[in-house]
Amino acid sequence: FQNQQFRVEYQPQVDAVDGSVAAVEALIAWDGRKQGMMTRALFMRIMEECGMIDDVFEWLLTSACSHCAAVMGQLGVQFRVAFGVPAALFRNAPKLQAVLQRSVAFARLDFRQIQLEIPEAVISDDIDSSLKTLRELRKQGVTLVIDNFGMGFSSLRHLRRFRVDMIKVDNSFVRDVLNDENDAAVTSAIIALAHQLDLKVLAEGVDSLQHTQFLERYWCDFLQGQYVSKPLDRNSLAEYVHGRTRRF
Repeated sequence: FQNQQFRVEYQPQVDAVDGSVAAVEALIAWDGRKQGMMTRALFMRIMEECGMIDDVFEWLLTSACSHCAAVMGQLGVQFRVAFGVPAALFRNAPKLQAVLQRSVAFARLDFRQIQLEIPEAVISDDIDSSLKTLRELRKQGVTLVIDNFGMGFSSLRHLRRFRVDMIKVDNSFVRDVLNDENDAAVTSAIIALAHQLDLKVLAEGVDSLQHTQFLERYWCDFLQGQYVSKPLDRNSLAEYVHGRTRRF
């Protein structure tokens, strides 16, 4: 951290109806001066293997919450700050709670402004433990999202019990809805199922107007992807949110 090789990028998640910014996902990037840019997935895997993932995630939480709180105060708007939760940290509920408490208190945010995205496969690893952790987080007002939905192995019975707020359709489905009938059928079915269970749906991988039109046809709630916005640096985030606020 001292060498400033870490930075935060923000990718907006917008309301599919009015285009307003509902949340921004905070993404960590590592910029090695000699090695060059590293993919986010590889970077996170290395951090887990080195036992540094907790420190990295807390740095991301604190940095993103602080900056987003400043943007919301400056513009007089509200949106959620979204984070993908590392598997190891989700499995250690007391540590996750402690990290959240410190970061939210430091940024003077409300827990209702935090959105945690947990991969479906991670939740499915230990159903009983996951249900307990989700219940505790929900009590605090955190918005809970099942990430990479459709790629894990949770049954429909378990999905009903998870008591989350939203599911995030994996981008591998969304990306190919325009040219693969199977992916189109799966994506539309996931949206319909979620709405039957009174859950909101966030689709990632929305990279074109055609993707947007397909998802709007099935009443998808929130959109994220290159067509909505590429990941933004901290200086561009306020400008983007301001533009969306004025536009809509």
